[in-house]
Amino acid sequence: MDNAKPLISVIIPAYNSEKTVERAVSSALHQSYGRIEVVVVDDGSADNTAAIVEGMKAKDSRIRLIKKANAGVSAARNDGLRLASGEYFITLDADDYMDPEMAERLYDTVSYSGADLVMCGFRMVWPNGRKTAFALEESYVDDLEDFTDAVFVKLYDRHMISTHSNKLYSMNLLRKYHIYYNERLAVNEDIDFVLRYLRYCSTVGVIKGVYLNYVQNQTGKSLNTTFQPYGISSSLLVLRDCERLFNEIEPEAEVVQAMNNRMLMHICSFVGLMYYRSGYSEEEKLAALEKLAAREEFQQLLEDTIPSSLKNFVACFLLKHGFTKQYHFLCKLLYIGKKKIEAGSISPENDGYELLDSREEPGAFVTDPMTGIDTELIRTVVSHGGTQHKTEDSFRVTDEDLAEIQRLLEETAETAEPAATNAAETEDAAETANSVSADAAEAVDNTETEDIVKAAESAGTEETAEAGEGKEEKKTNIQETCPKKDAKW
Repeated sequence: MDNAKPLISVIIPAYNSEKTVERAVSSALHQSYGRIEVVVVDDGSADNTAAIVEGMKAKDSRIRLIKKANAGVSAARNDGLRLASGEYFITLDADDYMDPEMAERLYDTVSYSGADLVMCGFRMVWPNGRKTAFALEESYVDDLEDFTDAVFVKLYDRHMISTHSNKLYSMNLLRKYHIYYNERLAVNEDIDFVLRYLRYCSTVGVIKGVYLNYVQNQTGKSLNTTFQPYGISSSLLVLRDCERLFNEIEPEAEVVQAMNNRMLMHICSFVGLMYYRSGYSEEEKLAALEKLAAREEFQQLLEDTIPSSLKNFVACFLLKHGFTKQYHFLCKLLYIGKKKIEAGSISPENDGYELLDSREEPGAFVTDPMTGIDTELIRTVVSHGGTQHKTEDSFRVTDEDLAEIQRLLEETAETAEPAATNAAETEDAAETANSVSADAAEAVDNTETEDIVKAAESAGTEETAEAGEGKEEKKTNIQETCPKKDAKW
């Protein structure tokens, strides 16, 4: 009976993974789902990784081993995907492992609903043995548009979108639209892949079980706490991926706004890592921050975002109005303090890079009226490392630090007053221009407008056009079998 089921390929890239690769491969081989092949791609390991897999391969013909020169994890995954024989696939890192029922539970949902992508919950496994589960309370499947409106933000917040190994993908969809991992990325390649893959899906599902074990190293790999030189630029690529997805499916306004805030946090977290762990000079950090603030897409994000947290409020206000030096100083002050505190008491699972304290109500803070910067918050975070990481011996803000903060606040206030005046004048001019534009728009012939739209659409990529056609064709096939959002199961 198992022979009637489609083959599922588990792709495992491995680099110097001699301590963990046997566990990863064994977890894939011991799936309750009967038809599994395991494709291990040894990415130029210098240890015994390949030898270990060779020994396992001699005992189980379902294992395939590819040896190649080191080219990075994305290239290794792509090589595995091109050579895999399965109709569906799961990607698994060599230090992670699957629960025995994972493939079967994911495929059951695909078989039942016709979904192009199904994901499950996962648990982070910390070095101290602690486990943290991330999952949805109820299983859910729907067309991509309604799925996004209903659960996308919740799944993103629980790291279930950005984690790529908790999903069962369609090999046919991947090959039809050439959706492979971006080999130029060393960070954010997982969420970049997932967001691009989602654009070609008609139906998406999530099951409530927890079936993947996502093993953390000392810095917490899933929390991006290791500095990457191209982290900021790759996070802007993720922003573009999200915008392209949303432009096609047009989710509800609150979903777009929620993700604007999360994309801003995502980008600023990499800014934080630069201050926290990069080893860059102060001049290099400021130059990188100014380069980011000058990016058109980042300024558009700042313009579009209605801040939902104090951290985002500070980022939006300062970076939108050109106060990069003030933001630079805040980052410098806060992250130096956090780094010193981490050296004494922060465990890996609590490690992070939040710029500001975890309190949620902006109105509860005493803020400078011109800048919106909370001076008491600065003292609290720097003195105690945030409410979750207090230590007896935490370092203190010096009088010189406070004097520098006050100087920056005064400088910002002086700059902000004429900026506010200019902004008001700009708004008046914009209203006049909009009025004229509205009158002119009524005179535009409908045919000309349609020609402009068609020209804009033709400028899109071939992949986007193919995605639309594929989704429409797929929808006609799943309407009768796909349970809708009012049928949770």
